[in-house]
Amino acid sequence: MVHALADAGALPNLHRLLEGGASGALAGFAPSQREMLWTSIATGCRPSRHGISTSVEVRPDTGGVQPIGHRSWRAPAFWDILARAGIRSAAIGWPATRRGAEWLAAVIDDSFALPGGRDFESWPLPPDCAPPALRSALRELRIHPADIAAPDVAAFVPDLAAVDQAADRRLVQIAHMLAEAATVQAAAMQLASDESWQMLAVHYRLLDHAQRGFQRFKAGTGADARRYGGVVDAAYRFQDMLIGGLLDACGGDTDVMIVSAGPRGALIAHGPSFARDGIVHDATVLDIAPTILALFGLESVADGRVVNDMLAAPVARLRPAPRIELSESPNDGDLVASLEALGYRDTLSPAQRQTIREAELASLLNLAESEIAFGTWREAAGLLRRVLALSPGHETAPLLLARCLVLLDEWEACRPIAVALLARDPESLWGHLLQGAIFAVAGDAARAAPHLAQARKRGASNALAQLQLGLLALRLGDAAAAEKHFRAVIARDPEVIEALHGLALACRAQGKTAAAEAFLRQVVAQRFHFPRAHYQLGLALADQGRIAEATHALRTALQQDPALEEAQQALRRLVQAQIALDRGGSTPPA
Repeated sequence: MVHALADAGALPNLHRLLEGGASGALAGFAPSQREMLWTSIATGCRPSRHGISTSVEVRPDTGGVQPIGHRSWRAPAFWDILARAGIRSAAIGWPATRRGAEWLAAVIDDSFALPGGRDFESWPLPPDCAPPALRSALRELRIHPADIAAPDVAAFVPDLAAVDQAADRRLVQIAHMLAEAATVQAAAMQLASDESWQMLAVHYRLLDHAQRGFQRFKAGTGADARRYGGVVDAAYRFQDMLIGGLLDACGGDTDVMIVSAGPRGALIAHGPSFARDGIVHDATVLDIAPTILALFGLESVADGRVVNDMLAAPVARLRPAPRIELSESPNDGDLVASLEALGYRDTLSPAQRQTIREAELASLLNLAESEIAFGTWREAAGLLRRVLALSPGHETAPLLLARCLVLLDEWEACRPIAVALLARDPESLWGHLLQGAIFAVAGDAARAAPHLAQARKRGASNALAQLQLGLLALRLGDAAAAEKHFRAVIARDPEVIEALHGLALACRAQGKTAAAEAFLRQVVAQRFHFPRAHYQLGLALADQGRIAEATHALRTALQQDPALEEAQQALRRLVQAQIALDRGGSTPPA
């Protein structure tokens, strides 16, 4: 959307950044839960390390839950690392930053711009939302939705006068998102105008609000589409204006990074430190914090890496970032049991227990889904077993657990799940698929056949079922059937990592090495840290006699996982092959 609108001249500021800087795709992970995702961006760490996995935390008085904030972070944000290193840093509106006054940097937390009361006069400034020295100025910078004028909304909905606002509240929704964005912008401009700041991080929710509320009207038909179909494009134009204001306030010699995060996001970088007309490859949300710290000469302990292909020159001589000690997260373990052990047994009402339990379940499920996205299925399985221990009747956890067990090739462990699903519903797609798979892997084709026939019938239009059938076919050595199932998944969504990966394996098993290479390159483009995919890419390249490229792929696999024994063995064979080739002999197979 950015490129299309920029090329049409609608986004002059983003167009300028794109034309004179580096840009590319930015891979995220599932689930794209806002607080979890943006904390990964701020820390460079996976959710299992940084501790933010849901939108709420237990209140200090144990009376329920509250929006999550500073006390739950187990890894430091880049702005606090910079502040500890003596670099004046600020962050505005970032998710999961409640109690902004507690941070080392100047943090204006994500409660600051959320309106309260009927109008500005009845809107209190949230306590501890910012450092005390900034509170007085910030109070007057806020914009209440009631103060958004009709001409401002008309830029988004030209015929707003025809809207029956008693029945249609979407104009109010637009006023809220404009007021929030304008409030964040006012605070950002206040700090940007102070030349002593060396790093400023600003988070806007404008495009998120616009897309969630109005994207469906963009390509729709009917009265609503005619009225609200231009809201998303108008939001992009307004966001471009906000960015332009910050660029003017900061000056032309400022390094700027624009990050759009989600399962499939975007990255734009412009300024003296960044390459001109550069293309960013293989960047993930985990790479943002290490790259920012590297620009200040610091090396962090993170799961991400410095994105050198977006830099004008590789950063050399990094010094270790200062350590910041953080307390253990209060969200570890069984929250209700922990509170009762501290003496709260008689003070927790049933409603409070249920609220806390639901928050814990959401946290565990989000962590499990993020581990699945990173390919760490055993860790995900452990988290899902904790979900089932807390909530034995949970609907989605058994299916996610079965998915992990299948990926771990532990089919027999799925038997209790299959039995429970079929007992609950004799027509269950997943019950039949799992039961059939268990029998098939055990070599009992006769008992597997009716279950798998039911699964194929009921799962014909289900992408996840097709994915599992493809994995089963691979396991049974039927590469042609596996390819058919994986292609059915890709036809619905061409970027499903597991399907692309499985399709590559199925193609290579049938001797289609060029196709296998192409699919594996798509896999590592989306998820660069995937050692087994790099290993298999090395094999596919070796199949084609491209020894130098295959060696590079295998070395990448071993850099990511030094214990990957298959890659070690393949690399040794390739080195021997290269030696034989250099001596004029024949090239042994890899």
